[in-house]
Amino acid sequence: PYLIKRLISHKKDIVGALAFKRRPPYEPCLLTKVEKNIYQHMPVQDWAGKGLVPVDGIGMAATLIRTEVFKKVEQPWFLFTPQLAEDLYFSSKAQDAGFEIYCDTDLIAGHIGPNTIIDAETFAEYLKNWAKSQENHEPK
Repeated sequence: PYLIKRLISHKKDIVGALAFKRRPPYEPCLLTKVEKNIYQHMPVQDWAGKGLVPVDGIGMAATLIRTEVFKKVEQPWFLFTPQLAEDLYFSSKAQDAGFEIYCDTDLIAGHIGPNTIIDAETFAEYLKNWAKSQENHEPK
């Protein structure tokens, strides 16, 4: 209920809440740019428990973007390309236009998935089940 007020309080041009991918492995949508149009997920130690962190790419499940960003960034703002999903396409264009992107990692937003809302519990459950499956497949 306080998500919008909290994001506004950061006074950033682009700021979002922590969201998770819609499909397995449900990783957090916090990315760093490796090179043009190539991103990788941020290591957990770079964001967990750190509150507001700068990122190169963010999932758009719950993101506030100031109007001035849209005035400066050329359209189309959101587009799927062979290299990038729409959220990273926008993130790349916004950074190219000089804007910084932030995520409040203490504020978690559900991301609408195929059959449910994907959140931190979904991700943790996926990791637990994956670990169990690995134990069952270890050579004896």
